[in-house]
Amino acid sequence: MTALDLVRQGVPRLRQAVAERDLGLEGLHIWRDRHAPVTHRWVSDDRRDVFSISKTFTSVAVGIAQAEGLLDLDDPVLAHLLDLRDYLMPCLFEPIAIPNPQWHRCPLGFPLGAVGLFLRTEEIAQLGETLLNNGQFDDRQLVPADYVQLMTSETTATNRPDPDNQTYGLHCWLCSRDGAWRMDGMYGIVDRPVQFPRPRRGAHR
Repeated sequence: MTALDLVRQGVPRLRQAVAERDLGLEGLHIWRDRHAPVTHRWVSDDRRDVFSISKTFTSVAVGIAQAEGLLDLDDPVLAHLLDLRDYLMPCLFEPIAIPNPQWHRCPLGFPLGAVGLFLRTEEIAQLGETLLNNGQFDDRQLVPADYVQLMTSETTATNRPDPDNQTYGLHCWLCSRDGAWRMDGMYGIVDRPVQFPRPRRGAHR
C-alpha cells in the first residue's frame, strides 16, 4: 500500500471519527510530493496564534542569518535582537506565500519569538513543505540545507515519558516513528513532516 492509498483511505475515516467522537479537530492539510494537497476544514481557516510553532520559524530565521554571516549559533541571544518578522518577510514569508503575517511584540517592540505568530493551517504547511525539501520551495533554496539537517540531528533528551516528547531538536520535536518530526503548538496545533519512500517507476499503476 502506497502513502497515497493511506491518505485516500485514512481521511474519510478521520472525518467520520471526528464527527462521531466530537474530537474538536479544526482542520487538516496533507502536503504530498507531486500531488495536490489533501485538505479538510471543520471550521474556517483563519489566522490564529500558533504558539510554540513560532519557535520553529525563529529557528529557521537563525539558520538563514547564520548562512548570511549575521550570527553564530553559539552567540548569546541578547547579542542579536533581530526584528524576526521583518527579517523573514523577504527571505521566507513572501517566497512561501505567507503575506503580511502578524507577530505579537514585547514592550521593546521585538517579536516574541517563542509564541505569538499568527498563521493559517495552510501557511504552517508551507514551512513544513520547505523543510521536507531540504530548505527549497519552488526550486529556490530559502533555508540552508545543512541547517535543515541540523534541526533534527542537534538534539537534547528531555527525559519525558511520552516517546514523542523525548527528543528535542533545534525548536522541533522528533517523533517515535516513521522518521517524522514536528512543529508543535499548544492546544493541538501540530505540523508533522514525514518523508515516505517514493515508489519505484512502474511499481504501481
